[in-house]
Formats: sequence, structure tokens, C-alpha cells
Amino acid sequence: MNTEQETLEQEKQDLFPDFEVLLEDVEMPEDKEETQDLDLDLEDDDIEEEEDAPEYGEEADDTAIGVFKTLQEKEILFLDDEEKFDGTWDSLEKHIDKLPEQIASTIIQNMPEPLQKLMDYGMTKGDVSFEDLKEFFDLQKEDVDSSNLDFETIEDARSYLSKIMQKQNYDPDVIDTTLDAMEDKGEDYIKNKAKGFAEKQQTQKADQRLQQEKLERDQLIQRQNQFFTNINNELSTLNYSNQRNQAIKSNLNPQVIAQKNASIQGSPKAIIQLADFYSYFDEKSGEFNLAAFAKMASSKEVKKMKEKLISNNFSSSGAKNKSKRHINNSSKGDDFEPVF
Repeated sequence: MNTEQETLEQEKQDLFPDFEVLLEDVEMPEDKEETQDLDLDLEDDDIEEEEDAPEYGEEADDTAIGVFKTLQEKEILFLDDEEKFDGTWDSLEKHIDKLPEQIASTIIQNMPEPLQKLMDYGMTKGDVSFEDLKEFFDLQKEDVDSSNLDFETIEDARSYLSKIMQKQNYDPDVIDTTLDAMEDKGEDYIKNKAKGFAEKQQTQKADQRLQQEKLERDQLIQRQNQFFTNINNELSTLNYSNQRNQAIKSNLNPQVIAQKNASIQGSPKAIIQLADFYSYFDEKSGEFNLAAFAKMASSKEVKKMKEKLISNNFSSSGAKNKSKRHINNSSKGDDFEPVF
């Protein structure tokens, strides 16, 4: 029996070893301090991550920040090293305004190389016509032709030099005589002459045109930005109420201006009123003479018109009240007479 019991005990130990044996290879902390230190280290890491987060000013808006982060996560907006996001709606709008240019750049880079400059030119110029695109394409072709010249034979060299001299209005006989003299000096001589002219004539007209268009576009954007900056600076000196400032800024929005101009153009009376208001603009001071406009608004003629309007309103309201009283009195049945 003892032998059987010992065998069973041994089998138990083989199947279910002691926990001490299982934990022999497991490293456990010696005391609670190590665990606390580990927790503290993790908290310090969290603190460092929070410190790395961008700091926004007092004017920052939580909703604007949320929208910006969402657009970043969707890889729609990217941080610009030149202009960081400060958490305001104005800053967000500036980043969004750059989206068309970023998208256009991505589209151009993914296009076949022969089309890249043409598309870049079209998107840069903006209001581009078919003739503009054709002219730029011709410049591109001219650049390619001038860079791919290869004079394998004397005939290639003579043909190229002949075209160059024709553009300079040389007489055909002079051209032939000159080319014959070059050819008499050897095949290498006339080929080297042709290559020398080709290098001088090699152009990058398309690149120059594209850079010129980009320069003009950037200058226009800079002038527009400076214009609105000057307006905002001037507005801040007028000490208007915040509500009035916001209304003015809203009216200065190009889309709002376009909408109101379209509405004004459809109203002859509004055009006359606007033209009348223009008459109070003083070209010497560069400002509207609002004092004269206010004086006009308070003139006798305007006062009489106001009084007439008020009088008409009172008379019409009095007639309405009288009519109502008549109806009310009639409804009492005092004037009711039975009909037999």
C-alpha cells in the first residue's frame, strides 16, 4: 500500500507541481517600493507627453482645435513650419485656404512628366485660356527641341546653321558660301560650330514663363493679405463696438461683397442710393464726409418726409382702430332691428 501511495503522490507532483517550483524562473519585485517607482516612471512619461502638446493662447477655440486635429488625423491638413496653428478659427481658415494649392501640387506630381509643367502653368495662372495653354505648350516644345539637338552628320549641322542664319535675315547666297567655307575646314569644325550655336540658343522659356506667373500670383496674394491687414488695423483704431466690428468684417468677406453687389445691380433704386452716397466721398482726405451725410439726413426735407410717414401711419392706424370700435359697438346689438 505504501508503495502505491508513494506512486500516487509522485504522479500528483508530476502533474501539479508546487507553486514555488513554477515561480523559480519568474522575477518578482523585492518590495512595494519598486512597484511604486515603476508607476511613478509611467506617470512621468505621461507628464512629458502632455508637456509636448502644443500650447494655445487665450483666443483659442476648443471647437476649432478639434476640427484641426480631425483634419490632421485624416491627413487632409499638415502643419506648416512657417505658420503654426494657434487654435483660433482665423488660423484654421488660413490653413484650409492652402488646401487647393496643396491638392493641386499633389495632382501635378502624380501626372506624366510632359504634362506636369503645363498643368502647373494652368493652375498657377488661374483664368487661363486655350490660347494661353497652346502658347505655353509651344514654349515647352521649343525648349525640348533646343536641348535634343544632335549633329551626327554634316547635313544636320548645315541644316541647323542655315535656319539660324535665315532667322538673322542673311542672304541665301551668303548662307551657302559661309557653310561651304565651314565645311571645307572639316567635318568636326562645322559640327562644333553647330553645337556652339545650339548651346547659346538653348532656352528654358517655359520655365521662365512659369516662374513669372508664380511670382505675379504670389505678389497678388501678398498685396491682398496686406490690404486686409491694413483694414483690420484701421478698424481697431475706430473704437467701434464688437458687434459692429463683426458686422463690418462680415461685409468685407469677398463672397458677401459679390452677393450684395449682385443684389444692388438688380435694384435701380439701390444703385441711385449708392451713387448718392459716393458724392460724400472726399478724394483729398480719402474718406467719406459722414458729417455732411448726417446733416443731409437731419435736413428739413428729410424731417418733413419722416413726419409725413409718421402721420400716415397714425392716420391709418387710427382708421383701423375706429373701424374696430365700430365693429365692436355693432356687435353689442344696440342698432339691431328685427326684420318682419
